[in-house]
Amino acid sequence: MKKTDQTTTTSDKTSEADVTKLEDQIYWVRQAIGVLLGAIFGATPLFGAVWVIGGVILNYVATWIYYAKILDIDELDMNMESGHLAQLGAMPSVALFFVIWIITFSITQFP
Repeated sequence: MKKTDQTTTTSDKTSEADVTKLEDQIYWVRQAIGVLLGAIFGATPLFGAVWVIGGVILNYVATWIYYAKILDIDELDMNMESGHLAQLGAMPSVALFFVIWIITFSITQFP
């Protein structure tokens, strides 16, 4: 008689610890992207609504490229809602983008 194993393997499912590490990694990469974009936008004399919207869009696109293309992660394969990883740390990153942009712009443009 053949013995069957009734337990599920962890290789088929993503563990909760791996998902938490991934979420933390994407959160902090997004914060770094916000700081980097803010410094670039502040050092160059970019201002106005077009650049505000452009900076926010660049932040989202750079984060998406990081997790979808570089890490090759599919949210649906990890049993996540669509857009979950794109939303991680979005508002703090945008706030950092604006703060660093304003500080850098003030330092470089108003000596």
